[in-house]
Amino acid sequence: MPYGTCIAPGCASLQKAKGLCHKHYFRVYRHGRLERLSEFETKTTLGRRAKSTQQPDHILAPPCGRMYVHRVVLYHAIGHGPHRCHWCATPLSWNNGGREHELVVDHLDGNQANNDEANLVPACNTCNTTRAVRGKQAANASVAWQGKGALAVKRTLKR
Repeated sequence: MPYGTCIAPGCASLQKAKGLCHKHYFRVYRHGRLERLSEFETKTTLGRRAKSTQQPDHILAPPCGRMYVHRVVLYHAIGHGPHRCHWCATPLSWNNGGREHELVVDHLDGNQANNDEANLVPACNTCNTTRAVRGKQAANASVAWQGKGALAVKRTLKR
């Protein structure tokens, strides 16, 4: 069955899904609209929940100018530093070239989309990673695998 052309205005590419070409389908999937985002709008990056923004003049910006929003929010809240890890009090600094003790932004509630200032704290990479792994282990502990990949949720009732 031959496909027609994309239903997006001005697009002559072949349809792939839901009447849209590959480019427009994923634009709607990621951003909820056919139009391109302007360079200064926030967007979800690389399929992650963390949002990024274009701020080439920011002191923490890499050469491309695109930064994670949570880094911008925490930097404006706590300043340049020096700072200590929220969990282990290790001294940290912003953008030290990926060396040991580089400041990582940790989301207290684990939701990378929640960039509220009260939800963000400075952390070392070790603490941030350990918290994420423990959270996944706790989530997996509440699920039991049964035959052929079927899941059963364990019920933990307090009596």
